[in-house]
Amino acid sequence: MNKKTEFNDITNITTDGMKQDSLNSRDYSRSAEDLMRSVFDKIRSENQEIKKDEFYGYCIYSRRVMMQEFLSMYPEDNPFFRELLNVKGVNSHNPSAHFVECRIHIPEITGIFPFPDWSVYKERIEIFDKLEVLDEVDDSKKVKALEKDLEKVTKKWYKEVLKINLYPRMYLYTEDAEYVDWGRFCKVKFTNSFPTMATGIVIEVLDDHIKVK
Repeated sequence: MNKKTEFNDITNITTDGMKQDSLNSRDYSRSAEDLMRSVFDKIRSENQEIKKDEFYGYCIYSRRVMMQEFLSMYPEDNPFFRELLNVKGVNSHNPSAHFVECRIHIPEITGIFPFPDWSVYKERIEIFDKLEVLDEVDDSKKVKALEKDLEKVTKKWYKEVLKINLYPRMYLYTEDAEYVDWGRFCKVKFTNSFPTMATGIVIEVLDDHIKVK
């Protein structure tokens, strides 16, 4: 075999046997909406077992809710409270456990809702970070200027909070300090405990490799 033939044998490789899908495609002209649609399509194709009132969505906001606060909303004898525990396979709650409240975007249901502008949130956090490192005595002028900036940004952030509040609240009971970070894909379920689709349960938090960043 001469060198030319040897080189061709190595380089003439086709991609016929490679798995191609819209997620590993290098088409940088695709929009964020196209990418999200591809992710949801992939999740649905890999998870065929989905029951009535179950959906896939992703978290756009989350917070921890301690047991005392949750019980003030849903007492122990509330059907929703019992259903949350049953999903985790327990009959009674651990006093040290907590809940995670998630706002979930579900394309089939919340696709018409406006998305919050996270650049406003980022700007607000950056101002807080700057305030933390400033000395109020030595940098009083800078502190006052940043406080004014914070007041303006906070007013804008209230509008984004109103958008977030449009999305369904989904809860997860955890005794292991679980958390659902922003952008995480989840399997969720609406409950018969409520006559509306405003509240539900996080059944499963999907793995790290499926996440919006």
